[in-house]
Amino acid sequence: MTYHPDPITGTDFPNQFSERTETKSCFLKTVVNGPYSLYELDIPERYVFFVGQQGAQISELIYRVRREDQVIEEDQQYKRTLSAYFSQEGIDQKYGNSINSAGYHLSDIRKLVDRLNEHRTGKTTPKRRSGGITEIDVFAGGALHTFPTVFNGKYGQNDKLPGKLSPIGGLNFLYRFPGRFHSFALGASVGYTQFSSSTDRSGSIYTYNSVNWYYTTKYSEHLSMKRSQVEVNFYGMYFFNPSHTLRPYIKAGIAENYAISSNNDIYDAYQSTTTGISNGVNPINNNDKQTISTLSTKNVYFNINVEAGISTGRHRLELSAAVPQGDIGPERLVPYKVGSYCLCYFFSLLK
Repeated sequence: MTYHPDPITGTDFPNQFSERTETKSCFLKTVVNGPYSLYELDIPERYVFFVGQQGAQISELIYRVRREDQVIEEDQQYKRTLSAYFSQEGIDQKYGNSINSAGYHLSDIRKLVDRLNEHRTGKTTPKRRSGGITEIDVFAGGALHTFPTVFNGKYGQNDKLPGKLSPIGGLNFLYRFPGRFHSFALGASVGYTQFSSSTDRSGSIYTYNSVNWYYTTKYSEHLSMKRSQVEVNFYGMYFFNPSHTLRPYIKAGIAENYAISSNNDIYDAYQSTTTGISNGVNPINNNDKQTISTLSTKNVYFNINVEAGISTGRHRLELSAAVPQGDIGPERLVPYKVGSYCLCYFFSLLK
């Protein structure tokens, strides 16, 4: 096939209509099959339509774009080609307005080719219903979980657990709505991850009650949390340039995180030594060593998720952020929050 490969969307257009063509062996998608047939070729830069009569060579419906003095101009040769077919059938005056108003879009051009076939065969083309697309994906990647909320240990104040990188994986279900090249979609994903974080601190606390009663406590603490959970995400999705090979997209939704580990508390394993004087003469010399739960956490918490990625064929690469919403600590006036940043690869099993 010989066709014009230069882009027809975007902002980077030449000052003159491009005369560049490419000739390649390629597969065309048959859109309409009949006395007049319509074909589509989807290349990375654009989509191209071809039309032809039964038993004759097919030809490109030419459409080009240029920019002159910041004004976009269109070369709509495809309208003249279609008008010639309508004139050949003797119905060009009847459908003249439809031809002139037709954009270089699949839906507009397909309707015109249907009218040609209806005139030739005498049969009405059944009304087409553009169906949606269902996809099932598997995904895997890494999640950096963050813990921005501060809390108090046994001795230390304003403690905070550091972020930790953990693996994540699961299944994704996606339905792309018909129309607009399936740009809009709704989906849900179910993933599994586990994370743990810990921090250590030490110090001393001097307590003075009177000249006869004072003491110093030296301590060390190991604060830790470990959690395994299933993450269920419900989201909406929009694809940019959906007819191109590379399709950027954005997503937004809400995630419910369900703990499946039996113990999700934040623990403080501490040890301390206290020395001093009481009643002016009695020495104080105490040692303490325990592991206590410093904060209980809920089994379920929610996050608002925002994602951006790029799709090609059966493959997608996606970067997401879970905005911390809190509501994980039932015993705190200020909820304990968990957020995350994820980079995941998706592979479509059904598309």
